[in-house]
Amino acid sequence: IRQVDKYLSGQKGSYFQKSNKFSIEGEVVVSSNSVSWLLNPDKKKSFENESLKNSVVNPFRLTCQKLEFDGTGRRLQAQGPLVIIQPDQSIQALQLAWQDESGEVTVQGPVSLVRNDGMHFKTQTLTFNIQKESFQAHEKIESKFRFKKKRA
Repeated sequence: IRQVDKYLSGQKGSYFQKSNKFSIEGEVVVSSNSVSWLLNPDKKKSFENESLKNSVVNPFRLTCQKLEFDGTGRRLQAQGPLVIIQPDQSIQALQLAWQDESGEVTVQGPVSLVRNDGMHFKTQTLTFNIQKESFQAHEKIESKFRFKKKRA
């Protein structure tokens, strides 16, 4: 499936017009110039957190085994293993669920988030709340940071 701002592929796809749902299975790839197409238009303009703002406007590539989208309920689910790659970070997990109304994105795993600034974060469940510009980790949390040397 090619659209102006995104590309989706897989081995098998189904669309159900009455329920406005589609699914793609088998070696699924989703790539786009940004994830802003998933967001409420008002929220796109109002981010205060620079890191989150960059994540929303940066290109991304998602690979997984199954992707389901409910256009009426504005919900997206991906089952993996899955990998999300952006220029400044990558996330590996087993499942992803996104709900537009609440603004929550939940990845379950084990989950591994690696940023180019040296931060590495592992947990079982990681929830991003786009509306509140926050995230919360649950169970088996491990983080590593790289500190920059202060120049004299």
